[in-house]
Amino acid sequence: MKSISFRLDENKVVNTSAWFVSVIQFANKINFFDAFKAFKLKKKSVNYTNLNRLQTLISSIVMGCNYTSDISEKLIPDTVAANLLDMDHFPDQS
Repeated sequence: MKSISFRLDENKVVNTSAWFVSVIQFANKINFFDAFKAFKLKKKSVNYTNLNRLQTLISSIVMGCNYTSDISEKLIPDTVAANLLDMDHFPDQS
């Protein structure tokens, strides 16, 4: 998917996919992620909720990530999409 780049100031350039942002807005509108709020999963850090991790997984599928390492390239730079899901950025994949 092609992304849109825009400059917020001299030092900050933001990349996002208009298609991906539209999908997230639709998911939020129909409360798609509400069904996952009670999902429990062991995790190594507390920076992201289980819901955030599920949102990242579903987002990676939507964006065509074949491997979790693709998330670092396709999702993490897209702070606009992450903000729509109440995250500063998608979780790092290590």
